[in-house]
Amino acid sequence: MTKWVLSLLTASFVALPASRGQTPGPPSDAPVIITPAKVEILHPGEGYPDDTPAPGQPIEGEHEGAGPLRFWFRGEYLLWFTKDARFPPLVTGGITTDPLPGVIGQSGTSVLYGGKIDYQDRNGGRFALGYFFNNKNTLSLEGSYLFLGTRQFDVSFTSPSTSPGPLVIARPFFNAVTKGEDASLVGYPGVISGTVTVSTSNFFQGAEANLSFNLWRGAKARLDGLAGFRYWGLEEGLGIFENTTVSPTSPVFAGNNIRVNDLFTTNNNFYGAQIGMRGIVQWKRLDFEFLAKLALGYTQDILNVRGSTFIDTNPITQVNSGLLALSSNSGRFSHSEFTAIPEANVNLAWNITDHLKLVFGYTFVIWDGVLRPGEQIDRTINPNLISTSATFNTAGGPARPAPLLRTSDFWAQGFNFGIELRY
Repeated sequence: MTKWVLSLLTASFVALPASRGQTPGPPSDAPVIITPAKVEILHPGEGYPDDTPAPGQPIEGEHEGAGPLRFWFRGEYLLWFTKDARFPPLVTGGITTDPLPGVIGQSGTSVLYGGKIDYQDRNGGRFALGYFFNNKNTLSLEGSYLFLGTRQFDVSFTSPSTSPGPLVIARPFFNAVTKGEDASLVGYPGVISGTVTVSTSNFFQGAEANLSFNLWRGAKARLDGLAGFRYWGLEEGLGIFENTTVSPTSPVFAGNNIRVNDLFTTNNNFYGAQIGMRGIVQWKRLDFEFLAKLALGYTQDILNVRGSTFIDTNPITQVNSGLLALSSNSGRFSHSEFTAIPEANVNLAWNITDHLKLVFGYTFVIWDGVLRPGEQIDRTINPNLISTSATFNTAGGPARPAPLLRTSDFWAQGFNFGIELRY
């Protein structure tokens, strides 16, 4: 090796006058003096400046897509959490000694279902695919899809209860005619017995397609810009299902079975343009990834409200209204508004090989302008519209409940674990 280096140095000095053809030099017969120089042999990976990659190492120190690697795929498991759902008081418990059992404001009344409902941890997945258009990895097309699996909670209340609990079960509302709190009985000893079930559901998903372009790159870091299309979708539902049997001695509906259903569903879809920036910093075989995105577009919200009442009278009574979903607010309603949705993601990746890396990270996204079922319930009700009310079909009173189309925000955040393949 030493002989080879000395030969190279000798050839370089001999060729020196020719390489300086435009610079006056000594006469051809002048002696050539070679000044001794220190010859240093560098082995691969040793003695190179921090910003100069050693021979055989990835250009500018980047693992991802280095050299001829063009395709990449990332699959991740998501362990996320979402914003709580909120509902007005839907079910109450009471005692028979109160003047108005089960009515909010009575001393013996307690709210059995209402307020904040936590959907707890959510399981899902995220899948991303990308392709670089050149060997320098400065321009690429990429897309991804994520989802959180449907989370559904069903809670039932029965009266009379076989375990310690309230003797009276009711569904509270505000009476638009009397201007005071009221309630529809589900269970009362000796009068009516039954069960009311509250069912809630939530499904969240998103997709995107982006053009990624390099803005800056160094030996151990790079910064890319993103521009493309973003979609978000949120579907939620609220169902209240009541099944009661009236006592044979009751003055109305004696011995009859009554089933009352209320259903509120919301479907929120965002479509818009997206911009963002992604940074990658390397240390040995670890990658630190930082991603920030902002989507600008329109959120299209759809609210569906419907109810039904079935009574096994003779002939059978069947009405397309329940208790909270009546003729005044039933139907399909839509709403749209301009929305900005920010998203942030940080990842720590370990490059096991040039083709495989493990990824661990955290993501946060917040979405404003969505419809959520619990916030679409109007508690003010005209009893003349309730099919089981003694004043049903009586003229008078306001057209309440009304469709509210009340928007709020929704956020989702959590951990991601996955692998990335490059080839």
